[in-house]
Amino acid sequence: MDDVLIFGGTLGVHGYGHYSDRYVKIDGSWVVEYSKLTRTRFDLIKPDGTVIEADAPLEKVVALVKGAVG
Repeated sequence: MDDVLIFGGTLGVHGYGHYSDRYVKIDGSWVVEYSKLTRTRFDLIKPDGTVIEADAPLEKVVALVKGAVG
C-alpha cells in the first residue's frame, strides 16, 4: 500500500507498507478478523509532491509533522 498525507498545507508524507489480514467466515460472509499495517518507508514531500527527503527516519517524520500541526 501507499498513501499521501498533507499536514497544514506545508508538509507531506508519502508512506509505503503492507497489510497483513486475517478473515473469518461468519454466516456465509467473509469479514476481517484482524488487520495490521506495517510501514516500510516514509518520504517527506512538499504539498505538490516534490520529495524533500527520501526514506526519512520515522523519528524525523514524527517531529516534523508535530511541528506542522501544532
